[in-house]
Amino acid sequence: MTDYSDKTPGNTPIVCVDWSDIVGPEEWNDEGGGQIWDFVAVGWLLEDSEKQIVIAGFYSHDTQEWKSKHAFPKLPPQIIAVRDQTGLMDDKEADD
Repeated sequence: MTDYSDKTPGNTPIVCVDWSDIVGPEEWNDEGGGQIWDFVAVGWLLEDSEKQIVIAGFYSHDTQEWKSKHAFPKLPPQIIAVRDQTGLMDDKEADD
């Protein structure tokens, strides 16, 4: 876990993070498919690295800890592996 103890509300900027996420259909067989929704999150900027942005929504003066932390990936989605399934139906139909 990353240590953010050197950051306090007095030395940490408040930022807005504009981000998108997918929202799936309410029912598994919904033909409408998923959608992309746009959001804005506001918080203290704890980390802005090549990989992620981390913000916090609350700071406890009693424990001197950040609470309600959210991490947002900076990397775009990637296709890792592709399997060509075009021949699968032909094989099944040949067995019938």
